[in-house]
Amino acid sequence: MTLDQADHGVLDDELDVVLDLRRPDPFTKAFDYSAADALRSAGVYPYYRRPEGVEGVHGRFDGRPVVLFSSNDYLGLGSHPRIREAAAAATRRYGVSSGSRLLSGTLPVHRELEDRLADWLGVADVLTFSSAMGANQGFLSALVGRHDSVYVDKLAHASIQAGARIPTSAGVRRFRHNDPDDLAARLEADPHDVGAVVAVDGVYSMAGDVADLAGLVAVCRTAGARLAVDDAHGLGVLGGGRGTAHELGLAHEIDLHTGTFSKAMGSTGGYVAGDLAVIDFLRHNALSIVFSVGLPPGSAAAADQALQIVASEPERVSTARHNGDRLRSGLTEAGFDIGGSTTSIVPLLVGDDMETFNFWKASVDAGVHANPVVSPAVAKGHGILRLTATAAHDDADVDRAVETLAEVGRRRGLVG
Repeated sequence: MTLDQADHGVLDDELDVVLDLRRPDPFTKAFDYSAADALRSAGVYPYYRRPEGVEGVHGRFDGRPVVLFSSNDYLGLGSHPRIREAAAAATRRYGVSSGSRLLSGTLPVHRELEDRLADWLGVADVLTFSSAMGANQGFLSALVGRHDSVYVDKLAHASIQAGARIPTSAGVRRFRHNDPDDLAARLEADPHDVGAVVAVDGVYSMAGDVADLAGLVAVCRTAGARLAVDDAHGLGVLGGGRGTAHELGLAHEIDLHTGTFSKAMGSTGGYVAGDLAVIDFLRHNALSIVFSVGLPPGSAAAADQALQIVASEPERVSTARHNGDRLRSGLTEAGFDIGGSTTSIVPLLVGDDMETFNFWKASVDAGVHANPVVSPAVAKGHGILRLTATAAHDDADVDRAVETLAEVGRRRGLVG
């Protein structure tokens, strides 16, 4: 075959024949994928779009004014001027990338952030990663051996679910959501000569409920298992800003704390916090730190500045809590099912996947922008509109959302 023939597509045609004859084509799932096109055709495609002209929690969507309940910027720090300037100053000084942390990429801003966060959380040491996904995959791949087991809450974040599949041939055990008794039964049923790590969320990102850490700690101590808590949605929100374990008075009972700076801290990146020896081991063995670049210096400086603001302005935490309480109360009184949420994350149960997208579109058109969530992020047939109350909202914003959603819900038969 000549290069000229290849230029005219002959090579592609022959390659297709070879793939068809030899084995199934892994790309077929992509060629057959139609879910996104179906939503586009129905005019309810919600993804990869951002409201225009965003100022705080207000903006426009398709030309209509909306109040935003779709952000995880719990404390309203994402556009804080001090954080913007800290990020800009670090970028001017160090550039936009840090390189490999293991080799020559560790910068003073990394250690400053890690030291401040360790002090804030009351732990011995912290290691930052370029993403929270990398943090969870990193500690699991490094600490869980081939003959160990990982026990994961069924509603734990996807980064834990994905990380748990990487390291072990002994198996991933999933236990019923927030059920220490089920965890205890599974630990007892498994061989006791197998190491065990239990991984859960502090605050569950779709349900908005808080982990039963007291029950989980008791089970883990009895069974000799280690407990890791991903506090992506607890840091900055609960425990005066220190997170779920501090809220529950159990900070020193948790073996590893993980989380992100992309929610309440208004930046990006992830972290693992814990014992000195464990964190030092991860520095040299976590694949997602050894074989990846470090947190961009601007992001590290932004997160560091955010921690300082949270410590000096505790009213942000209390305001976010107040707004979450007001939103949950209002939606419950309106007749919506919000499950077991007790935090700023408020899931409004809709049900059918397509109805969830239709409810989202009707809500946006009426002036409230929230996030439609369907399977596999939630169980099939349990689609939700996920709202997040932040410190940037005020009572009028919350009341407007409740009134608007109640009216849309009545029109669509979700509430009476």
